[in-house]
Amino acid sequence: MTENIFNKKRSPLLIRKLAGNKSTDNNLAAGQLGVVAFFFAMRSCEYLTTPTPKHKKRTKILCIKNIRFFTKIKLITRNSKNLHRANTVTTTFEMKKSDERNESVTMHRTGDKIMCPVITSANTVQRILTYPKTIINSQINLFTIGTKM
Repeated sequence: MTENIFNKKRSPLLIRKLAGNKSTDNNLAAGQLGVVAFFFAMRSCEYLTTPTPKHKKRTKILCIKNIRFFTKIKLITRNSKNLHRANTVTTTFEMKKSDERNESVTMHRTGDKIMCPVITSANTVQRILTYPKTIINSQINLFTIGTKM
């Protein structure tokens, strides 16, 4: 029996399967981006590099600095080993297609090990910050292929 992964009731199944493939850094990054994009209802231009020239883009790709983690009301630093234990993650979209600026969206823990915006965002930030020469202005779509980023 085959499953229809596009069924409305099971729409996260495709994202879950994508996130489950951790065979390469590229696959791991794609799965993490998929989960984060799903929860924050992102447009592709907010988390992916698109062919549109930079000077014509109205949106900005999210960077590490745009993602903050909190336990209740206390901010957790991005380099904390306990980042994945945060209660919420807040993502600030600096510039959106709708011309809205600095719109912040907060998501809470879901209790699911794969489909959780807090855990996945924490894993994304921690993965990127382990790469050489990455900073808080590094984009969230960064990944390695062998020794190259």
